[in-house]
Amino acid sequence: MTIPKILIIDDEPVLQMALERALKNENYDIIFADNGLEGFELLKKEKPNLVLLDLRMPKLDGLGFLEKINIKPDDPYSVVIITGHGNDREVERSFDLGVNFFLHKPLSLVEVRCLARRCLEMKAVEKELREHRHSLEKLVTQRTKALINQVR
Repeated sequence: MTIPKILIIDDEPVLQMALERALKNENYDIIFADNGLEGFELLKKEKPNLVLLDLRMPKLDGLGFLEKINIKPDDPYSVVIITGHGNDREVERSFDLGVNFFLHKPLSLVEVRCLARRCLEMKAVEKELREHRHSLEKLVTQRTKALINQVR
């Protein structure tokens, strides 16, 4: 079993350290990016299972990052926004761009830890369901071919 990987994209070192402390006992591989551009490169290179994303950062902000990655339902990662900002329009836009959850600072580190665990569990279940669906589709195709051959 592989160790889940979490990408934290935030320009505040204090928050990075707090999140690392909150998640360190959960056996995760934690990677950091200081802005959305760096985060985008790490997302492609490291293939994390979870992204914790700040909205307001230099170079490329959180909404720009979300537009760039174009989240799809079968992506292997979840995205959680963690921000001290975020008006209703930004919250709605974030969900429209595919984020799973939106947390406002100040954070409960217990809540972050539990939410991270839940997001990782959900992605694992989604992957398992996709694999089962693929197996069933393959089995249906095989049985359909067998029935067609019997009818002939």
